[in-house]
Amino acid sequence: MSARMHERFIVNLRVPPQVLRDRLPACVTPQVVNGYAVVSFCMLDLRGVTLAPLPPIVGPRSISCAQRYAILAESGEPAVFVPERQTNFAVGARLSALGFAAPHRLVDIAIEREPPATELRVQDGTDIMFEAALRPSGEFSSAVFATLDDFAAFMAAGVRNYGRSRHEGRLTVLDLHKDDGSYEPLFIEWIGGTFVDDWLAVGAQVDSALRTTDAHHVWKYHGLIADAVGSTRS
Repeated sequence: MSARMHERFIVNLRVPPQVLRDRLPACVTPQVVNGYAVVSFCMLDLRGVTLAPLPPIVGPRSISCAQRYAILAESGEPAVFVPERQTNFAVGARLSALGFAAPHRLVDIAIEREPPATELRVQDGTDIMFEAALRPSGEFSSAVFATLDDFAAFMAAGVRNYGRSRHEGRLTVLDLHKDDGSYEPLFIEWIGGTFVDDWLAVGAQVDSALRTTDAHHVWKYHGLIADAVGSTRS
């Protein structure tokens, strides 16, 4: 599957490594960066979403979001664990339920401009999963990443993606190839939702927020693997 990524927002939380380890399948471990594990909330405005060999100019628009856990695969290489992906594209959610093992749930997603801020919201029924107001910042500030280049290299290394599946004890595996451009640092005016609250309750801290635009994303699905024990370590 491929798409043109029109815009992507990323909010990073720094997490005690053992806290993230307890929420991961047994076959992967947290990637530790300057003493922290990294959990991110990503929101993507995708245009021209298509299945190969159709070109991306003919596909629809989809706003998608997901939690992104930075991990190390069994090989020791940097990778990503995604518990679940969400979308506001009803047709895409239905097709995903029919043809793919990975959950891709339909939720309400909004990106609203209130200059100079951009407000993001993800809502599942009455549950506000994520909400934030972000505005451009003149400088990048993070306790995890020293520079924007360090963050860009961290993101680029996460090609292999693991995720939950509808099959007990099995994980989905896919590769996400992307040509993200430069990252713009953002200032977080306010942030909330169950995603943030759940992590803050176990010792996480909000670290940084960024935006990037205009990239080509290609997802290649590799099937299912065993998660080693069929459950998390907790």
